[in-house]
Amino acid sequence: LRDLMEAAYKFLQQEQSVFRELWDWSVCVPLLRSHDTLVRWYTANCLALVTCMNEEHKLSFLKKIFNSD
Repeated sequence: LRDLMEAAYKFLQQEQSVFRELWDWSVCVPLLRSHDTLVRWYTANCLALVTCMNEEHKLSFLKKIFNSD
């Protein structure tokens, strides 16, 4: 799962407009509760890219997903 979300993140970084439309990203939302921190990180960053969050919104979103640890 970690490898999958890492690959998805890298694809989105390269061609966001293309890969945003190729998949139903809503299936990733439950992964934001994963026990694996890296799965949560990749998923959150993918969803930030898919929804075209600006930096301020992205940081706010990430703060909700991760605690200070």
